[in-house]
Amino acid sequence: MADVFKEQIIKKAETTKDKIKKVIYVSVFIILSILTIAALGAKSAFPIIIVYSLLLYYFIRRLNIEYEYTFTNGTLDIDIIYNQSSRKKAASFEFDDVLVMAPYNQNEYFKGYEGYKKVRDFSSGENYSKAYLAIVKGEKFGIKLILEPNNEMIEAMNLILTPRRLHKKSIINDGLIKK
Repeated sequence: MADVFKEQIIKKAETTKDKIKKVIYVSVFIILSILTIAALGAKSAFPIIIVYSLLLYYFIRRLNIEYEYTFTNGTLDIDIIYNQSSRKKAASFEFDDVLVMAPYNQNEYFKGYEGYKKVRDFSSGENYSKAYLAIVKGEKFGIKLILEPNNEMIEAMNLILTPRRLHKKSIINDGLIKK
């Protein structure tokens, strides 16, 4: 069997939660700056306000998130990329542990997996019509993963997962429905 390697980057959309975080960060910055100026005076507070500004800049930049999927021979690694500069490993799992993977909105494939409470969302968050839900068995508890793989990634996964475990979306092309 030939080696399979696919990569994909998904940009996370800015949510209302992200906007609220930005407002909170700026509000905390303003309040801390005013309190520091009141306590120390304008000249003495200047270096501390610069530190506050750098922290504000750091936290706001961390809200710019992308997910990188790397699929290699049956292993999916997911990294979080913050502001296109720093990355952190978010998840890694073998496709042998995937019980079922199907389009997010097709609930008939997920009957019997209601006990899987932990959900990890690695999609753009904009529109779940492109998203897939994967049920992954774990050591103690199973996990529901929300992913947004493109067609190339789905075809690579199709080489590993049986049609019973991977349910692809129907694609309407030239009036014909392909599955």
